[in-house]
Amino acid sequence: MNPNYNNPFIIEKGEHYIPSLSSLHRVYTQHPNFKPSTKLVYELLFDYWNPDYGYAFPTIRQLERDSGLGGSTIKRQIETLVKLDLVEKQRSRTYGNNVYRVKKPVQTLDELYAKFPEIEVEAKERFRRIDKADKAEKERRKGQEGSLGEHESSELDDVEDGWF
Repeated sequence: MNPNYNNPFIIEKGEHYIPSLSSLHRVYTQHPNFKPSTKLVYELLFDYWNPDYGYAFPTIRQLERDSGLGGSTIKRQIETLVKLDLVEKQRSRTYGNNVYRVKKPVQTLDELYAKFPEIEVEAKERFRRIDKADKAEKERRKGQEGSLGEHESSELDDVEDGWF
């Protein structure tokens, strides 16, 4: 490893690193009810998950402090997580607070469509619109290629290839 490389993931004392699940970024975002605040609340519940008990038990106030979201937003997002089968919510018999069992998300769009068939048509139509816009953009660039200098055309290729 290069000693000059500054690793952004060095964990300081008192901190810990939680990887973010790619299925939350690329799969569940296709569900119309899954919002950025839904993902944040899921990740906070995962962060509070206690392996000794098998569940998380933060209060709504703790989640408010940690997230910057209001209590009603947190409650709505918890209900969304329950509907999306990402969290199971129960009332603690002993303490009267809620406990949350964080569930593993599905990992593919096909699994998401199988679980929520009502979203498949809309999601695929959205992908078709994106593909159509992408094709139109490529055609537009192709038409401009002859009028651009070598350097400018190369920059467009870099953008298209994801270098910028």
